[in-house]
Amino acid sequence: FDAMSVPGSKWLVLGDMLELGVHAEPEHLALGAAVASGSWRGLVVVGKHSETIAEGARDQGFAKDRIWCCERNAEVIALLKREMNPGDAVLLKASRGVALEEVVCGMGS
Repeated sequence: FDAMSVPGSKWLVLGDMLELGVHAEPEHLALGAAVASGSWRGLVVVGKHSETIAEGARDQGFAKDRIWCCERNAEVIALLKREMNPGDAVLLKASRGVALEEVVCGMGS
C-alpha cells in the first residue's frame, strides 16, 4: 500500500488482532511502531487495543494529530467521511471479528 500510487492521501485503519492471546499488548505496540514510518495522512485505530497501536506509532515519531482512536466502526465511518478527500485511499486490516467490512459498507451510504 505504501508503494502504491494514488491521486490523494493514504489512510490506515487498523483494528485488533484478536488471536494473539498473551502476546496482544507487545504485538499491537509493535504494529504501531512498524507503520509509523509510512507517509500516511492518518492512522485510525479501532478496538480494545487501539490505544496500544497508537502508542507504538507515537513512540516512533508519528504525529499525534494524525492518529485517531475509535471504539466502534461507526466512529471510524464518521471520521473518514469527515476527514477524507476525493482520491484518498484506505487500507483496512484487523482480525475478522472486528468486522471492518462495516466501514467499507458505511462509506457508501
